[in-house]
Order: sequence, then C-alpha cells, then structure tokens
Amino acid sequence: MPLRVLLFAVPEKDEEAVAALLAEAGPWAAWRSREGGEVLYHVFLEAGQVEPVSDALQNRFGKALRLAVLPVEAVVPPPEEAKPPEEKPSPERVSREELYQELSEASEAAASTSPWWPWPPWWRPWAW
Repeated sequence: MPLRVLLFAVPEKDEEAVAALLAEAGPWAAWRSREGGEVLYHVFLEAGQVEPVSDALQNRFGKALRLAVLPVEAVVPPPEEAKPPEEKPSPERVSREELYQELSEASEAAASTSPWWPWPPWWRPWAW
C-alpha cells in the first residue's frame, strides 16, 4: 500500500495525547521536533491509515489544527512488505482529504477552461 506523510504541529502541552494516538495507529515511521513552544510531527502512514488518524487529530484539536497530507514517492530503505493476510483484503481507497483536494482542483480547472461557461451556445439568446 502506498505511504503518505502527515505534517502537523501541536502545542507542547498536548505532546502526550498525540504520542498515545500515534502509538495506537502504529505508523511506519515518525519523528518530531520542538520549535517555538510547538511540537512539529512528520508521520509516515499507509494510505488507509490516514483518514482515521486525521479524524482523531481533528476531533482532538478542532479548527486550530493545520494538517498536510503528502504522497511519498520513495523511501530508502523500502518498507518491508507485510505477509499477505489469510482474509480477502479490503479495496484500497484514498482519504477524504485527498479526494476533496483532487475534486476541487478539477472543478476549478473545468469551470475556468470551458468554452461554454457560463452558458452553452444554444442557450445564449443574444447570439440568435
């Protein structure tokens, strides 16, 4: 499954709460640094884990949280592949945030480049 990296910052007083949340999620890799009273996190997760973790962070910190989700192109050394499960795996899916971003970019491009915008040619009474 592809990897994503979550970038976010929280106040130092909330560091333990984030550590507990990340321990539950079991990221592939994570590191943090302190800067100006905040703790900056870089968390590598499988794509299927992004949405539950981002939901938990948003529930905990609300509108104050600034979160970036980025695709990971390559990692050295590559993550070890997990043994295939006995059960049928669930289909891969993208997170809600990635889907929203892609759709909003596509809709902006479509609206601004359409030669028929805002009306198709057959609906322009002044062109008759």
